[in-house]
Amino acid sequence: MTALQLIKKTILASTLVFISVQASAETRGGGKRPMTFAPSSSYQMPAGPSHEVKMDATQASFISAGSMTVLTASASYFMYVYPKIQAGGIASFSSISGGGVTGTTITALATGIYNLEEHLDNSIYFMAGLGLQNASSSTNFGFLLGGGKRFPIWGNLLYDPKATYAKFGSGDGILTITPLAISIMY
Repeated sequence: MTALQLIKKTILASTLVFISVQASAETRGGGKRPMTFAPSSSYQMPAGPSHEVKMDATQASFISAGSMTVLTASASYFMYVYPKIQAGGIASFSSISGGGVTGTTITALATGIYNLEEHLDNSIYFMAGLGLQNASSSTNFGFLLGGGKRFPIWGNLLYDPKATYAKFGSGDGILTITPLAISIMY
């Protein structure tokens, strides 16, 4: 499977999941009443933003040193789907060339987040995800575990440091500590 085919399949799968979630959110029970995520009719979803885009400043880079070039980019999107729970995905791209090394890695993960607070802008959270990684023409299944804490900066802009552990295929697991990350909620 080529990297382009992996991207196409990931986009298609993500679109189908999103459409399914949107359709079930619009109606429930044969379209007779609006969907509520509440365990009882007295519960209300917290007011405020329900979408989040995360950008990891320590993983978005372009490095050119001597004869080696490294390009890395990572971003994620999450939607508030139930009290304290978000669902979404993480995508990253990394390319290395020069110095006798050439390779491209594309990673796509379906990820869930559990927040300890209902108001996401100042919450500790835990995340888990499953997905695929295509590296050197080899596609591997893997998982991601992690957690972090959001801190309000200004309006819907949040400081979002986190730590994650990811393992794909038979390769070594990777612990990543991301001290410079932001998220935007809308």
